[in-house]
Amino acid sequence: MVRINMKQCIKLGFLCLLLFSGIYILVFVSTTFLSLHESGNASSSFVKTRYINESTHSTNVECVDSFTPKQMYPLLGLGTGGFSDEAAYDATMKALRLGYRLIDTSLSYKNERGIGRAIRDSNVPRDEIFILTKCCSTACSMSAQAIYSQLNDSLGRLGLDYVDGYLIHLPGEMGRSSQKLKSNLHNTEFVYKTCSQKWPDYARTNKERRIQSWLALEALKQEKRVKIIGVSNFKVKHLVDIIDVASSPPIINQIEWHPGFHDDELREFCSRHDIAIFAYSSLRRGKQAHNKSLRKIGAQYGVGDSEVSLRWAMQQGISVIPRTSNEKHLRLNIVASQFNLSSNDMKTICKLQESEKNCRYCSGFAEVD
Repeated sequence: MVRINMKQCIKLGFLCLLLFSGIYILVFVSTTFLSLHESGNASSSFVKTRYINESTHSTNVECVDSFTPKQMYPLLGLGTGGFSDEAAYDATMKALRLGYRLIDTSLSYKNERGIGRAIRDSNVPRDEIFILTKCCSTACSMSAQAIYSQLNDSLGRLGLDYVDGYLIHLPGEMGRSSQKLKSNLHNTEFVYKTCSQKWPDYARTNKERRIQSWLALEALKQEKRVKIIGVSNFKVKHLVDIIDVASSPPIINQIEWHPGFHDDELREFCSRHDIAIFAYSSLRRGKQAHNKSLRKIGAQYGVGDSEVSLRWAMQQGISVIPRTSNEKHLRLNIVASQFNLSSNDMKTICKLQESEKNCRYCSGFAEVD
């Protein structure tokens, strides 16, 4: 029988402790490195593969309902409103390299050429990218003839055969391109006479124009020139007009949505009708940084207030499209895919809403008849 004295026992125990400590440190370092690699790597899987209907982190909270639409869309994308062609090219190239696969634009942004060039130069397969653009952004643009013309323009600028999502940008005429028209929007006959000179099929009322525009989008979908059709800035009353006549109801409603403003009645209506919400102004144009509650919540997770705002929306199944051309910010936005807010934190953020003073456009859209 082999006898082991006390000194040998202590020595053996110490060696075992060193061995297990070394293994623990090795595993910890490897895991941390992998996490950092995924956070900053140009092919981040978090952006490419985390889709709305694959999200397993939805949290029921009082101000929203848990919602999972049937279609698949990336939860994080790039907004490009206000970018020139060159700026949009630069931002889109950076985003695609980092793994972003949702790019949002509009004919009215006048940057579709830059985005199309970035898509081609990126060498990312076309079927991996979700391109979302919009029509009906300016005066006299809500008619079937106008929409066909606008889609042709968008596809030509993008250099594509189809777009993945095509939205009606506004629920009605707001006179953006004509001060005279804007000052006479209350005069239905004036608006009709002005716009029908350009488009003979132009309808007399906003409701008629919404319906006419929607039927045009349905025809374009049938022609396979667009895959998914939807709307932007539509309130409940505007959606009802469409749903009442649509053979293909809206799939997307792109609206302003952030902790400072969220239209919960509209959200609930969209949820009941399987309409996905895409959020613009997710960061309130950078104003979230002034909110102490968001900073306090972010500190618990080791992230900033912007990542908290994005995660709050994404955790509800809402796609976010923050606009930035800054690579550091593009990387930080990806972090919103890498943690989960607790139910209590979600509820706290829901209660931060103050009033429509925090909403850039919503009051104006509500007034559209």
